[in-house]
Amino acid sequence: MKITGVRWAESNKRKESSGRVTIIGKPKAMQKEAESHGMQFRVNRQGGLIINDDNDESRRFVEYCYRTVSTMVNPIVDWEDADVWEFLHHYGCQSNPLYQCGDKRIGCVGCPVSGYKGMKRDFQRYPIYRANYVKAFDRMLLERKRKGKGNESWKTGEDVMRWWVGDDPAQITFEDYMERLGLDDGR
Repeated sequence: MKITGVRWAESNKRKESSGRVTIIGKPKAMQKEAESHGMQFRVNRQGGLIINDDNDESRRFVEYCYRTVSTMVNPIVDWEDADVWEFLHHYGCQSNPLYQCGDKRIGCVGCPVSGYKGMKRDFQRYPIYRANYVKAFDRMLLERKRKGKGNESWKTGEDVMRWWVGDDPAQITFEDYMERLGLDDGR
């Protein structure tokens, strides 16, 4: 059993982008397959299925996740921001100090969900985390080299870091990549 803090009111951006699973294949066949498993979904403009949107209005207090084979309990799914603050104040709970710094949402440092601007802001605010990411990327590249899996674009951890935060001028989008493969037309 997993207990979440997912709330419908968390963020419109998250509501629009969270939980997207783009399944490559024939769109009608994928929709038929999803329907046969009783999945709730909608189709995005690229023909991919959007499944299990964290902030979907159909989100229930108790759900069963077929992917992880677990029960998820969402006790505050219908709470507004004011409800959360009222609860914290009533019980004398301390909030994350970053809220007092003006942050509206708290997540992981360098999380791709925060977008490139959020990632860059995080790494400027927390340079030690940035340095640790670069060190980890350096170790990853050494391991890839040891296994004979080189990469022409990435020579150093700093190269990977530029790619990670979207500063690599040679980087293409996933949609561009799919188009180059000829998979942008629903095939």
